[in-house]
Amino acid sequence: MSQADKKFFERFSDRRHRIRLAHKAEVEAGAVVNGKNNTWLPREFKHFVAVKSLSPECRIRLGFIGMEGAETDLSETRAAAIFEAAKSINPEASLIEEQFVEMLAKIGGDR
Repeated sequence: MSQADKKFFERFSDRRHRIRLAHKAEVEAGAVVNGKNNTWLPREFKHFVAVKSLSPECRIRLGFIGMEGAETDLSETRAAAIFEAAKSINPEASLIEEQFVEMLAKIGGDR
């Protein structure tokens, strides 16, 4: 999925955010990392990922749960708003993003 995200941002160079369905491996990895077994959801819900491109080689991804059939072909503004909402649920996400931005600034790899 990392390559799919990379290709998305290469095709749409004016974009910094995207929303997509989560891959099964991402859901399973998230359950391991977070120590929660939330891989199963009721039929009307799906796992999604909000992606933010920090540089051509660095992206941050946040998982969230949404309604089955929710639109993923969203504008930059809406995708950014969803990313920020997903980030607000996870207090560590802001710190991780800040650390990536600082690292990129040091190596000259920021956008």
